Parts: sequence; structure tokens; C-alpha cells
Amino acid sequence: MLPSGTVGVAGKIVIDAVNPLLADLSGMDIGMTTSAAETIAGWAPGARVVKAFNTVGYNIMANPQFGSEQALMAYCGQKEPAMRLLKAAVQQNYCAYTALLDDPLLKDLRKETAFSEVLTASSNCQAVFKEGRQ
Repeated sequence: MLPSGTVGVAGKIVIDAVNPLLADLSGMDIGMTTSAAETIAGWAPGARVVKAFNTVGYNIMANPQFGSEQALMAYCGQKEPAMRLLKAAVQQNYCAYTALLDDPLLKDLRKETAFSEVLTASSNCQAVFKEGRQ
């Protein structure tokens, strides 16, 4: 992680690949009222913080193959590519409706008309998933 008061990152992209777990893995160190990305953004004034790579382990990043399927490994920091990625992810059953609502890094995207379409699709995806579990 970047130390507080980091200099030289203004205008640069900083990738947040953090899962802020407690050392004993019993829970989250931060994330109940703020996210790791928000903390990192506070340490890196003027940087563009984007979330990436933290949802899977290094072994999956090195070989994102699951049988005949290949996992999508990407990150976004711009609106148009972010919307394309989110739409594609939901179409491939990424049903994280709550995450799309709550993730602070998506706040600018939530203003976009296309984002409401992604939210609706994600909500529908999640409903279908829940029905299948009953």
C-alpha cells in the first residue's frame, strides 16, 4: 500500500488490488464505512484510483482458465470501457447488484443512463440466481 503523503502520483492511475482482510482472516480491516480504494485515494491525492485484480488469487490471474471457459481479467478507469465491461460481466452472470449500488468507485458511472440498464440487468440476473437456489 501507499504510505500516507505519497508524492509523485498525481495524474497517474493507481490500481487498488487490495482485499483489506484482518491478519487472521477473520474479517475486514476496513470496508464497513469506507473502502480500501477510498483510503488509497486519500493517500494518493490527484491519482485516479481504479479497483482491479483483487477478486481472485494469483493462481487464477496467472491461468484464468476454467475447463473450456476463460475468465475475464480486466480493469477500468474510463466511463465507456467501464460500461462495456460491466454490461459484458452482467451478461455473463456477474449478478452483483448490491456491489454495483454500493461501490464508491462507480459513483460517476451511476449518473449515466446506461448504468441504470446495467443495474436492471444485474438485479434480474440476481433474481434468477436466487430462484435457482430455492
